[in-house]
Amino acid sequence: MNKKIFGKLNWVDLIIIVAVIAAAAIVGYKMFLKPTAAVSTDTSTKMELTFFVEESPEYAASLVQVGDRVYDETMNCVLGTVTSVELGESYSFGTNSDGIIVRSGKPGYNSVKITSEVNATEYENGVMVGVTKYGVGHTFTFYAGKAKLYGKLAGIGGAN
Repeated sequence: MNKKIFGKLNWVDLIIIVAVIAAAAIVGYKMFLKPTAAVSTDTSTKMELTFFVEESPEYAASLVQVGDRVYDETMNCVLGTVTSVELGESYSFGTNSDGIIVRSGKPGYNSVKITSEVNATEYENGVMVGVTKYGVGHTFTFYAGKAKLYGKLAGIGGAN
């Protein structure tokens, strides 16, 4: 069973030599040949995203400033730069003595409406920022400057 090829190599030796040459060829191809330039398919445009937080402690809500970065930590995605901040009365809902759901404010808390400008791509259900998809009503935790807030994407529009 010891058949020799060319008098010195057996079949196993030949297979190993071919594998080493193939591996060297692949490594050489990847290292030394330049790939062709990719065609840019970026179709993103400046978009305006509006975030709404129904209830945030005053000390957090007051930290958000125009120029701050909005960041979705979970998806590792920057959602733009704050262009406006509006503080209002917090939105707490409960039932009154008649069993009717009513809205009231909560002392020491504010609602926060944040508008940011970001490069995004529209798609049929909302926008894509990078590779992350967002739609109106998307509820998540995000940072706006130094404040960590829990709110929702309340609006999508073209930037002015």
